[in-house]
Amino acid sequence: MEGSSDGRVFPITHMDQPPKLIDCALLKAFAILDSTVVFTNRTQVFVDGNRIERVPGLAICQQLDETDFLLFYCNDRWDVLGVDGFNTLQSAMERAEVEYIGVSKLWQFPNVQITDLAPEDLEPKCSFCGKPYFKVEGFFEGTNAQIRFDCVRKFHDDLAKPEQQ
Repeated sequence: MEGSSDGRVFPITHMDQPPKLIDCALLKAFAILDSTVVFTNRTQVFVDGNRIERVPGLAICQQLDETDFLLFYCNDRWDVLGVDGFNTLQSAMERAEVEYIGVSKLWQFPNVQITDLAPEDLEPKCSFCGKPYFKVEGFFEGTNAQIRFDCVRKFHDDLAKPEQQ
């Protein structure tokens, strides 16, 4: 067990290496937060009105054709719990150090490029239109299907049209 800066205790979890793509973004850097890292509780990321608590992993990623970087706050399976945006990789790393003192010595830099991806890395595809995951702004995910936001909007617009006879 490990303690946080506010005295709470949580289990140390084993984490595998992150995938090359996290939420449609190419992995540029990641850190698995261990007992050497002090959580300062100075996170500025909120989800559903609640501040993100200590997470076991951080990933800095970049969406295709974007210059900004995303700092992902991840659980032990690299699912994204919260996200913050930055202009540079360095500024994302500096913010992470404010929130997690000592993380600077844990960063690893796989710097994934689109050419590093295998075709199966580009899955899933939209169940409605077939576009690959990395080429769209986001998905609604169900048990056995993923539908991109644009397809949902188009479907909604089509339903809202008056019936033609």
